[in-house]
Amino acid sequence: MQEATVGHQGKLSFRVERTFSNPDLTIDDLIVTAELPGLRAGKRVWDFDGWSGLLSFFDELAHNWRGWHGEKTFDSIEGDLRLTAKHDGHVRIAFELREFAGATPWRAQGELALDPGEELTAAAESLRDLLAGTKP
Repeated sequence: MQEATVGHQGKLSFRVERTFSNPDLTIDDLIVTAELPGLRAGKRVWDFDGWSGLLSFFDELAHNWRGWHGEKTFDSIEGDLRLTAKHDGHVRIAFELREFAGATPWRAQGELALDPGEELTAAAESLRDLLAGTKP
């Protein structure tokens, strides 16, 4: 598998794409694309831990699918990808993708709703499959 989509492709979603692995099977960067009505923004996002933080974030959401209090967050090491999840009967994941470098910094953000059962579990499994072979 080379990509995973969280949300409803063609509506509100973000897609994570694996481009290549290092010789030690770790993945330092992914291409993350936010798809919003009328907007598609993508960027290469770097992380140093084989993306175990992102996997833990989604695994924790799926494990607690019945609900939790407050917000759960994931931030990439350079702050260019932020996910914030809350549970109100659905799992709402706000995502923000940012570009700080260059002449024109930009930010794309949106919020998607996932059903807390199968849809959330499928998102977590899809990301795990995408990142299979990475070292925690």
